[in-house]
Amino acid sequence: MTNDQWARLATLVPDALDLMPEERRPFLQRECRLSTGELDAELLRQAEALIASSIEATEAGAFRSPVGGLAGQLAADEGITRHAPPETVGPWRVTGVLGEGGQGVVYRAIRADGAFERSVALKLIRPGVGDKLVARLAEERRVLARLEHEGVARLYDGGITNDGRPYLAMELVDGHTITDFATSTQLSTRERVAMLVSVCQAVAYAHQRLIIHRDLKPSNVLVTQDGQPKLLDFGVAKLLDEAHDPTLTVPGWMTPAYAAPEQVRQGEITTATDVYALGVLAYELLAGRRPYTTTGLSPAETERIVCEVAPPLASATAAEAVPGRAATLRGDLDVILAKALAKDPDRRYASAEALGADLQRHLDELPVEARPATAAYRVSRFVRRHRAATTAAVIAVVAIVTGAGAALWQAAEATQQRIRAEQEALTAETTASFLANLFQGAEPATALGDTLTAFDLLERGVARADSELAETPLIHGRVLYAVGRAYYHLADYIGADSTLARAIAILDPLRDEATQAYAAALTMHGSTLSYRADWARATPILERAVDALAAAGDTTSLDYLKALMQTGTSLSRERRLEDATIYLEQAVRVARSIFAATGDDDTSIPATFNAYGYLLQQLDRLDEAEVMYREALAMVDASVGERHPDWVTGTSNLANFLNQSGRHAEAETAARRALALAPEVYGEQHPGTAFVQLNLGESLRGQARYAEAEALYRDALALGRPSLGENHPAITVALTGLGESLRQTARTEEALPVLRQAMAVTSTAAPGNAYGDRARIELARALVALGNPSEAQALLEVGIQRIEDYGRPTPITSEDLRTVLRELGLAE
Repeated sequence: MTNDQWARLATLVPDALDLMPEERRPFLQRECRLSTGELDAELLRQAEALIASSIEATEAGAFRSPVGGLAGQLAADEGITRHAPPETVGPWRVTGVLGEGGQGVVYRAIRADGAFERSVALKLIRPGVGDKLVARLAEERRVLARLEHEGVARLYDGGITNDGRPYLAMELVDGHTITDFATSTQLSTRERVAMLVSVCQAVAYAHQRLIIHRDLKPSNVLVTQDGQPKLLDFGVAKLLDEAHDPTLTVPGWMTPAYAAPEQVRQGEITTATDVYALGVLAYELLAGRRPYTTTGLSPAETERIVCEVAPPLASATAAEAVPGRAATLRGDLDVILAKALAKDPDRRYASAEALGADLQRHLDELPVEARPATAAYRVSRFVRRHRAATTAAVIAVVAIVTGAGAALWQAAEATQQRIRAEQEALTAETTASFLANLFQGAEPATALGDTLTAFDLLERGVARADSELAETPLIHGRVLYAVGRAYYHLADYIGADSTLARAIAILDPLRDEATQAYAAALTMHGSTLSYRADWARATPILERAVDALAAAGDTTSLDYLKALMQTGTSLSRERRLEDATIYLEQAVRVARSIFAATGDDDTSIPATFNAYGYLLQQLDRLDEAEVMYREALAMVDASVGERHPDWVTGTSNLANFLNQSGRHAEAETAARRALALAPEVYGEQHPGTAFVQLNLGESLRGQARYAEAEALYRDALALGRPSLGENHPAITVALTGLGESLRQTARTEEALPVLRQAMAVTSTAAPGNAYGDRARIELARALVALGNPSEAQALLEVGIQRIEDYGRPTPITSEDLRTVLRELGLAE
């Protein structure tokens, strides 16, 4: 391997190790690329071997050396020129290798002159490595020499070897990453928070000496056997009080998943940068996942996620990742982490010390600085600290209330309906007042000169709702539902998912008295998941909404119609066509009944016709499907006109149907009409526009106008990926269409990695979705064209077996794949 490949490994491997296991391979497949864009198979093999050996060494209890940039031992590779370990380095005798990278080696060593006995991690630059890296190690030595704290791995010695290479002798930390330690020892939330306080104190110590770490992440925080966390690897640290060579701390020396917005944008780095990284580290340690993932994203997409997308509350993430811990994060810890992760550095904690102090206040059950000091909140903290002293008072209050209750029972029963109506009105008024007060923040007089975005307001709304409405759960749940719905309409489906999940959790105990609010939150949450193609999660949530409304006798309302329609849509997308038929036929009956009885042309009615049309299309009842699509579009046109999202959606749906029916010229006309209005009615960055671009691209591909189609597929990918995610069927369709367009315009080599990317997702998709097997067919054609018929044959044969094992009708059948095998000369 070349020095350049070694240098790339030295960055790739630790970044991959910081990811979840299932995220590593997609990350490496994206990053291990040649300048031509093709996969660098040798680099990928070396990276995976290094990761495997690192994990094996860690599981066996071996030391993992973040100092060296690579963990564990290198897999054997005969093609690598290796240098025998030196016997001694300065006054240190080398006893083994801890880790290697393309730029340096970390040895285990002991004192050779007998002055004292201590094993150290000895970091030594390789022979022949450039001056820049030598200068980096010298910078690291200067940084570490200023730090002497129990929470920081100490520097014992440093110098220059006889051949002019610098070395560092550092404290050998025999431990595990902070996340691995917490998992293996099953630490409670309180124990995890206490450990974070120690980490904040160590970072604050460095800050007091004018040093910023700039790469805080789990692999740079090891925990010793006695539970002491230690900060390592100050190799990218910045000294605040000294001029330094900017090439020593270039932007690439950071881990994007833990980088602050200002790092990603290459802005000014301050102590607030470390506060943000501490927030990400704390979020992962407490919630079980990072606040977002950057795996597989382009630099532009990574920048948008880190700089613009507000992460879900930690408790919402924990509800999925570690459900038993979610309740312990609600309230103080949610708000503390949100403050640490603020996009604007000025809105974060002023220092790591302040963050640690607020975490300690939470442990001490004192009011935390991140939350408004309302009277109710201060009282709740007092009660928590003095449970025993306040128990008697609570019992006395309960006794008085229950005693009065017996006397008042008859009067309450007589006016029960009136009271419920008044409570409902009060709840609605309070909810509206809260939201109105929240959006007053956009007024110049109250914003104090700040420029607030819609996402800022929603983030503020969640934090305020949690702090001010915790004692009124019905209002709290309704406000979170409203915020989640706003996230959905702003195409932030991750924010909508987490916020609506929290709203449902709050409203669930109240479902009998607040059925409508509870069902609305369920329907909105299911719709959000369905839009992102997460149908396995969406369907049971939507079924709960239908069941709740039916149990309450509410089977003729628009709320019931929406729940039926969304459930049927999710089922049809899962190819559970018989179940989908039950829900959608009932939805059509309810829709026609509402329209006939009231004349209400709410957009849920044409949306139901669209959903039923798609089901009929899947059932190959094409004439009936077209009638439903056109009836839906006519209803929208009559009620709200062309300049409305529902008209654009309906026209795009019609274009999709016409494409599937082989009527590509008609589809082009419909799609162009929709695309002319989509940016205006959806917004420039809304994924709805990507769907229209995709349908237009499909119509052009169907007419063999591949060059025109290619541009639309690329536009759809750029617009759809940030909101829909890499695994959405629309992204796979766009990748497949792009790959076919490239192949058809004599760029098969360029098409191959695009089609492989499409297959990386579709290989795990259910065979009932046509987009998966279409990608399979296109990849097989490209492989044959490039002289690899054996892989193409295996690919198609696997597809045939998958379809036959599926056991249900599929859009592309096993016989269709056998026909392709014969067309390609791979079978008789």
